[in-house]
Amino acid sequence: MRVGIASFIAACIFNEGLQAKNFARMHDEQRLVRQRCRSLSSSKEARLARKMELTIQNEFYEETEGLSDEPRIAD
Repeated sequence: MRVGIASFIAACIFNEGLQAKNFARMHDEQRLVRQRCRSLSSSKEARLARKMELTIQNEFYEETEGLSDEPRIAD
């Protein structure tokens, strides 16, 4: 009985071992691709948010101080 169970386990490991390894490899590759996409999109979103914040701040300064085409002496 024990020999039969051991031989069954050995056969399963031998026959399905490559499939398990390939599944783990494919799953890991897909996870890495997803994470790269997420990190790129999050960094892109952060850049866009900073750019938008800077644009809003510059527009505020332009409204407050006005645009100046003539040279002025700083007081």
